[in-house]
Amino acid sequence: MRESKLYQKEQIHDKHIVPNWVLKEYESFHRVVTDKTFPCYFGMSAEKRGELRYSYITHQDWSHLPHTLEEFILLAERNSPRIRHGLFLFVEPEVQEQSIDYYREYFWRILQYLHEEDSKPWPSDYPKDPDHYLWAFSFGGSLFLLLVMLLPISRGKQGI
Repeated sequence: MRESKLYQKEQIHDKHIVPNWVLKEYESFHRVVTDKTFPCYFGMSAEKRGELRYSYITHQDWSHLPHTLEEFILLAERNSPRIRHGLFLFVEPEVQEQSIDYYREYFWRILQYLHEEDSKPWPSDYPKDPDHYLWAFSFGGSLFLLLVMLLPISRGKQGI
């Protein structure tokens, strides 16, 4: 069976399931998103209600990521349209903080990897050029509307 690492709230902070660095990153994420001053009401309420899903990748292993996204797509398709699940991917922190350009390149490498591993073709009505004003990332035939990368240099800020 293909491996997936799609976790619910109860699992993402279980030390028997995820590495210690994920526990630390999730606690930081949770603290920011559930703070009453957090600017995104929908994100805050989804986190409090347990509607968000989580995963993580290490620098050495992204192999589960395509299967994790496929499982997330299935979850979104079989649930009520009133429940909007968000997926948050935690990326193993660097030993030393890097430049914004480094993280930007890392982010695009993840998207390229997913594109190359996607079993479904790119939708014919989606622009292929990421510089096109209508471009959006697609995986498994599904549109991913918002991709955000929170950088270590952004800690202390509420959003980028």
